[in-house]
Amino acid sequence: MGLAMLRGNVASLLFPSSSTSSVVPYFTLENLSALIPLSHLTEGLDDDGDGVEEAFTKVQTAVENRVNGMLSARYAVPVSSTEAGVLAFLADVCTLMAAAMVMSRRGIPAEQWAFKGDHSAATARLRAIAKGEEPLSHVTQPANDASVIISADAGSYTPGISA
Repeated sequence: MGLAMLRGNVASLLFPSSSTSSVVPYFTLENLSALIPLSHLTEGLDDDGDGVEEAFTKVQTAVENRVNGMLSARYAVPVSSTEAGVLAFLADVCTLMAAAMVMSRRGIPAEQWAFKGDHSAATARLRAIAKGEEPLSHVTQPANDASVIISADAGSYTPGISA
C-alpha cells in the first residue's frame, strides 16, 4: 500500500466528511456562479476579505444537510440516483437554496432576488416530495412510506363523569 493511499485511509477514518468521501455533492460553486453575479458571490462567500470564496463549503454543507433532512423521511440520503431528472432537480433546488443563503449573507432581501420565484417553486416541490405528495421521480422509490397519523376517541367510559 502506497503512502498516499495510507494517508487517504487514515484521513477518511479521522475526518469522515473530508474530500476522500465518495459522496458526490448535489451542486458545485460552478452551479452557483451561473445564478449569482461574481461580485455578489465573492462578497457573500468571502468571510476574511481575501477574494476567495472560502465559505462555499459551509453553505454547500448547510444546504445539502437541509435537503437531506427534508428527504430523509421518505428516501435514503444522500440521494445516489443516477437518473438525470433527479440529479438535475437536486442541483437546481440546492443551487437556488444556496443562492438565497449567499444573498442573505450579503444582506439582500428576498424581494430583490432575481431568482425568488424559482426558489419558491423549487422549495415548494421539495416540501411536496418530502411529504409524499409528489414522487422524487417515477424510478426512484421511497425508502419509507409517507407518515400518517391515525387518531380515534379513547372509547373508555367512567360512570358519573360526563363529557
